[in-house]
Amino acid sequence: MAESADADGYFKLMRRLQARCYKNTWKHPLGDKAPILVQGLDTLLSGLDRMASCFGGCRGGDHCAEYLTGRAVSSCTSAMLLMENGYYDEALSIIRSLGELANLMSVFAADKNEFRRWKSINERQRRSAFAPVKIRLWLEKHDGIMVVDEERYRFLSSYSIHASPNNIPQAHNAQAAGSIAPTFEVAGFLLCLNELARAMAFIGIFAPRLCAVPPAIEQALQEVNRLIVEHIGGVNADVKGRPWLKLH
Repeated sequence: MAESADADGYFKLMRRLQARCYKNTWKHPLGDKAPILVQGLDTLLSGLDRMASCFGGCRGGDHCAEYLTGRAVSSCTSAMLLMENGYYDEALSIIRSLGELANLMSVFAADKNEFRRWKSINERQRRSAFAPVKIRLWLEKHDGIMVVDEERYRFLSSYSIHASPNNIPQAHNAQAAGSIAPTFEVAGFLLCLNELARAMAFIGIFAPRLCAVPPAIEQALQEVNRLIVEHIGGVNADVKGRPWLKLH
């Protein structure tokens, strides 16, 4: 009989530290806004998951809008798992991707012809014509809803997408000290939560339009999106310098 592949060294230690970080995350007082954001995201994800999986009825067609929505749900869930286990930089890289997706969905919601073109061209053409920078330029030209502009995109990229000699891993504390071991940092968690909520609230606006859900469902989701937007906190990419300075 083959031996179990369950690691009992470094990985086991990390799982133990992750479990401690998870516990510290959810027992720490996060203020008035953050718990409402978490609950709002929970409700939004439930609705988007049903939309992506045709729960309650399938509208037919190519399901590309549903696939995009499902990708957003999976990415958001993954970001939350990273956040609650202390991997804030990695969560921000996923949040940047969600911002790119939100911008893309913004274009499609504004111009269905662009959605059809995106689906009809080959992969090489699509990577060129719908690159993130070109999507931002399109939104600027057409006065579209810009979820992630160039400055925010650059900020989110600086954490774990692009290597830099000045990058310190998981440095989300008042001492600017990095930590490889999973460690709860309130500023890191709130930064990720606020940026995640921002991207997902816009996806929650665009996805129902692209998936052509009934008006009653769209209206219900818009109420959730409004709640999320109203409770996004001050620790976010708009803060100049180290984000935790807003906490002190």
